[in-house]
Amino acid sequence: MAKNSIKDYFSICPIVQDQTREPNEEPEDLSDSRKTADEASTVTNLPRETLASSTQAYGPQYPDIFCENRSVSTLTEAEKISLLIGKWDSEDLCKYKFPLRNISGYNRRLNPKVMKQASWLRYSPSADSVYCGYCYLFGVQAFRTSDWSNISKFVDRHVGENASHHTAVARGQAFIDVHRGAPDIRQQLQNQRVQAIEENRAILKSITEVVVTMARQNISLRGMSRKKATLIP
Repeated sequence: MAKNSIKDYFSICPIVQDQTREPNEEPEDLSDSRKTADEASTVTNLPRETLASSTQAYGPQYPDIFCENRSVSTLTEAEKISLLIGKWDSEDLCKYKFPLRNISGYNRRLNPKVMKQASWLRYSPSADSVYCGYCYLFGVQAFRTSDWSNISKFVDRHVGENASHHTAVARGQAFIDVHRGAPDIRQQLQNQRVQAIEENRAILKSITEVVVTMARQNISLRGMSRKKATLIP
């Protein structure tokens, strides 16, 4: 009995030519196209789920409010405080790998120096954008951008002389003070009222003691006449 070779167990499939090319046309080199596709998938706007899953251990230490499209009313007091006073460690900030984005034909990413210069800026890994934490919580108009090519201009404009950013910062600082144990505005008004009453009582007591002392010693009270600038007994 003849022994079967290994080739007998495999069938040879016919080679099917690409019908989209001419018979004598050289096959196209797909290495460049694959590279372009890989780069495009890196620099284009990534979905929020992909960006959120790629968040590294060096990310910011405050909540990502745009991860689930959360509003200000849904944030807890602890989350608001963390958003206002939460810091991003400088070493972690330098190690964090910001994603590339295609802006006007150029691949750009956020420069960490911008975050260091503007301490009020907050970064959202899921949205790959920066925003003002104070204005988001207490401002009239929230500041948010992902245009890395003009980020410096936007930051300078946001903190202009007459910008509403300063009012939002004052409100945020008052919120932090109350959280740390400082009395609220109603308690402060009450304290001012009590202080004014105590000062008026002290003044009235001094005047009363002077009048009583002069009466005991038969000292006449002298005053100034409105018609004549002379002392009257």
